[in-house]
Amino acid sequence: MSALVFSAELIIFVILKGRITELYQPRTYSLPEDQRHESPPTGFFSWIPAVLQTQDQVFLQKAGLDALLFLRCLRILSKMFAGLSLIVIPTLIPLAVVHGKNAQGGVQGLDRLSWPNIGPPSFYWAHLVMALLVATFVCRIIYTEMIEYIRIRQTYLASPQHRTQAFANAILVTDIPKRLLSVPMLSRLYSVFPGGVRAIWINRDLTQLSRKIIERKKMARALEAAEMKLIRLAIRSSHSRERRAESLKPRGKEPTVGHDDGSQIWQHYVDPSKRPCKRLPIIRGSWVPSIPFVGTKVDTIQHCWQELARLNDEIRADQQDFNKYPLLTSAFVQFNSQEAAYMACQSLVQCASWCLDSHFLEASPEDVK
Repeated sequence: MSALVFSAELIIFVILKGRITELYQPRTYSLPEDQRHESPPTGFFSWIPAVLQTQDQVFLQKAGLDALLFLRCLRILSKMFAGLSLIVIPTLIPLAVVHGKNAQGGVQGLDRLSWPNIGPPSFYWAHLVMALLVATFVCRIIYTEMIEYIRIRQTYLASPQHRTQAFANAILVTDIPKRLLSVPMLSRLYSVFPGGVRAIWINRDLTQLSRKIIERKKMARALEAAEMKLIRLAIRSSHSRERRAESLKPRGKEPTVGHDDGSQIWQHYVDPSKRPCKRLPIIRGSWVPSIPFVGTKVDTIQHCWQELARLNDEIRADQQDFNKYPLLTSAFVQFNSQEAAYMACQSLVQCASWCLDSHFLEASPEDVK
């Protein structure tokens, strides 16, 4: 039964793999040309040798270090279970079937292949040898893989493609005291490392700016939803009119949507009273949501355009005048060499407790907000 289920799942996977490419092969077409993978063969099983023969360097360049190490983890597990199956099963199963308790000891069916069917104590040595062999085999594989992991990691970190990136030569320093919370003081403190300091950015509390950016994203999504609703209304009305009278359709034009109040094409198909509308909250700028039938009723598209224009101006002004935001007790320090960044991350810069105590190396740009 298990073999039938496995065969059915394998056949379904092979069929869907070639048809649903956005799920099973997204990296073959959705990435830039230099980062795309080659499409696997379209044969029923011809893709298996192509995947197994792909070099680790290809996975490292196309998918990154994390994906490569995950694939190597799966490869290790396959090697362990395949190797142990070839050693343990041919040894212990015949021993259990021939010299086990079997029917005389009340063991029947598949239980004859399990632990309850172990025979007399004189045959325990086989299980002891197999246990030692399994432990040695697993430890050997883990040891060799750890050595290979260290080699791959060091090669990747020292590669020109990685070490030339800004975050590879930068560290995040936290718990900075106020007396050192300035660019000159931090530059003097970290300039002792080889190559010196290239740049220092002291972090600021940008909570208000982040809230405006989040609000702008919400307005953009609301605008997109409202315009799509208007487009659907216009298309539905256009199709209805085409069925009644083809001559009423504007010549050479298709229903589109704009935010101006001029002669928009949607006006030929949708009554202005049917445009998407919304109620504004009673208390503007607070967490109180809008209440149905309460508050000012506004046109959703026009309101979103006005809010987006206002938020864009405010965000642009805040980004240009970022010095008005308060300083935090952390900073990014970028060095001229990767060696200096690693040395600074592993060095004790200050002897005082809770002072420059935490250093973080290679902070991902996606985590910096």
